[in-house]
Amino acid sequence: MLFRLLDEDEDSDRNRSATERSYLPSACLGFNCTGRADGVYEEGCQTATRCVNQTASHLTCMLPKVINSATWLCDSALNVNTPCGTFRDCSIRDDGGFPDLETHCAWYFMCSYGIFYGHHKCAGGLVWNSVLQTCDFPGNTLPPCGTKP
Repeated sequence: MLFRLLDEDEDSDRNRSATERSYLPSACLGFNCTGRADGVYEEGCQTATRCVNQTASHLTCMLPKVINSATWLCDSALNVNTPCGTFRDCSIRDDGGFPDLETHCAWYFMCSYGIFYGHHKCAGGLVWNSVLQTCDFPGNTLPPCGTKP
């Protein structure tokens, strides 16, 4: 199986096309589509992996672009649903990660020096723990994201 690394071609931004950048064995990047149904796995706003005919394709978008799951291309956040299509104002926030309460903390966003650095998805069943600045189990996380007393 080959792992196809894709990235947006800046020269064809108006066409929003993706171009093949390089091929790497799927084992090198830690994802194997053998035996998996066609579909998107490990989806986030800037990176995603999908399996088609047991071959993995990896798409990476550079901010401010995000993945449009309907077209499987890098796109403007204006054309994408929440949370990836949602901008957060970081101008009055400290540096760090912040839970996206609209997703029940399954997603979080990063701010640094007043700049919004996009949304990120916690692995299945985990929520954003603001104290530890990482995804964690709900039982280890204070409300509103978790159930820790």
